[in-house]
Amino acid sequence: MKKNFWKFKYIFKFHFEIKHNFIEIKLHKLNLTQILLKMIWSHKDTDDERILFYSLKVFVNLLKGGNSQIQESIYEWFTTTTCSERFFKKIFVTLNQEIGKLQDKNINVKKGKNKLLIKLLRVLQLFCEGHHLHLQTYMKHQTNSKINYDLVILTVNSLESLNICNENFDVISQCLETLTDYSQGPCPINQMTIVNSKFLDYAVEILNVYYLILYFL
Repeated sequence: MKKNFWKFKYIFKFHFEIKHNFIEIKLHKLNLTQILLKMIWSHKDTDDERILFYSLKVFVNLLKGGNSQIQESIYEWFTTTTCSERFFKKIFVTLNQEIGKLQDKNINVKKGKNKLLIKLLRVLQLFCEGHHLHLQTYMKHQTNSKINYDLVILTVNSLESLNICNENFDVISQCLETLTDYSQGPCPINQMTIVNSKFLDYAVEILNVYYLILYFL
């Protein structure tokens, strides 16, 4: 009975993944990917923040699990569309603003109130998921832009600026997940960027905090 249960579970999971992938491709063919990219780069600070948040949320669902066909389309859009520089500028500015909010409030932000920041980092992670080398390197250096926005080092710097505390746990976790997908595969240029930053010092600090928690508990 137990054996049959696990067999059914894996069959259901496999069926769900196929169905989800089918829906992703259908939505992509209806130009949802390009619509979302435009909604993000064209979003203004005076617009309702929820528009940006839900655009990112839909993007997460569209890319969940990694989809090479959609990733290739995104990479093509980045490298051939003049608006792509505005997209990276929007991501760069928004990430800085959201991290700044945490710092301005002296980390007095309730856990779970950093949804926009986490969704943004999650989208960047999913761009690179599955070791998509072209998008991994493009997160660091945009060849189709006059101004380059190094999102790899920005993610590292954002992580390093966060106090290690319970309120920042979700943001720290997502930063680490995003950095993992930036670099694995491997992606040497992103790996060297991370290693040559102060990331390792911050990682040691995290381990020290974890050790203290275990010791005193």
